[in-house]
Amino acid sequence: MQVLTGIAAALIDIDDTLLDFDKCAAFSIARAEEKTGLFLPPDAFLTFKRINRELWDRLQAGEYDLNYLRSIRWNTMFEAMGVEGDGVEFEYYFERALEKSAVPVDGAEDLLRRLSAKLPVYAASNAPSGQQEERLRLAGMDGFFAGVFVSGDLGFSKPDPRFFDALLALLPYPPEALVMIGDSVSADVTGAKARGIRTVLFDPHGAFGPADADGYARKLADVPPLLGL
Repeated sequence: MQVLTGIAAALIDIDDTLLDFDKCAAFSIARAEEKTGLFLPPDAFLTFKRINRELWDRLQAGEYDLNYLRSIRWNTMFEAMGVEGDGVEFEYYFERALEKSAVPVDGAEDLLRRLSAKLPVYAASNAPSGQQEERLRLAGMDGFFAGVFVSGDLGFSKPDPRFFDALLALLPYPPEALVMIGDSVSADVTGAKARGIRTVLFDPHGAFGPADADGYARKLADVPPLLGL
C-alpha cells in the first residue's frame, strides 16, 4: 500500500490496539469472582468472548447504547453458562476491575512514542467515561495523548457517524488530514471512512486482510512507515 501523505493528526483505538482486552478481561473476571463469591465454569472465558463480541456487534449496529449493554452483559452470560447469580452486581465489580487493568499490546508504547514525536495523537474508543483515561495512565501511556475521546462522553459509539462528527467538531483538522488506527473493520475502518477520515487496520491475527482500509498492519511497528514516519 502507498504511504499516506498529508496526515496532520492520528486517532487510535484502545482495546485490542493498545491494550490487550482479553488479558484485561480475564483479570477483571477473576476479581469480580472474588468480590461476589460467584465462581464461573472452567470454560467461562470462551463464553464471555463469544457473547461479549455478539453484544458489541449489536451495539455497533445501533441496536442499543453502552449503558444498556452493561446492564445486560453478565445476566446474558450467566444464562448461557447455566449460572445463577446477579449479573448487575457482577458487572459492577467487573467494570471496577477493568478500570485497573492495563496490559499493553506488544509494541504499543513504542508506536505511541513514534507517532507523538511527529503528530498529535488522540484516543478514539467505545468505553464509559473515565475508564480509558485511567487504564492509559496505569499503562504509562497517557503522556503520549493530546486528548482522549470515548463514547461515554461523546454520546455515540463507533461506527455511528455521529461519534466521528462529535470528534471532528472538537478538533481543528479536516477529516482528510486525520488517520484512524484500529483493529475493528466495522468500528474503526468503516466508521471513520464514512466521514472521510483515512484508516489503518491493525490485524495481528490476519483475520481480515486489507479490507477497505487505506493502510494495513500485522504489527504495530508497521504503522509508522505507512504514515511516512
